[in-house]
Amino acid sequence: MRSVLAIGLVCAAVVLAVLPILADTWYLRGHPDLSVRADPLQAQYHWAIGTTAELRRAAELGETEPAMYVQLGDRERQGGDLGAARRAYERALQIDPYYSPATQRLAQLS
Repeated sequence: MRSVLAIGLVCAAVVLAVLPILADTWYLRGHPDLSVRADPLQAQYHWAIGTTAELRRAAELGETEPAMYVQLGDRERQGGDLGAARRAYERALQIDPYYSPATQRLAQLS
């Protein structure tokens, strides 16, 4: 019984170790959609897809790059949700108070 459990744990460990590497490989080859399937907790993969929903998911996962929030704000503004756009630009400025693209976009909303 212990042997079977040990083999099962080794197999699980191998799979869990391989998926992040596979996700990075796909990401670097320009397939963020496959990367998200292999490792859905990496914000950068969601950001690379670039749709509004995926950018929101990257934000939920805690992306710390202000450029992502500016891109999200731009998408929200294009979709007509100025409140969400403002929140995204403000989040970019919380991360980096001197990030000029976010400052410029906020000024355009006023």
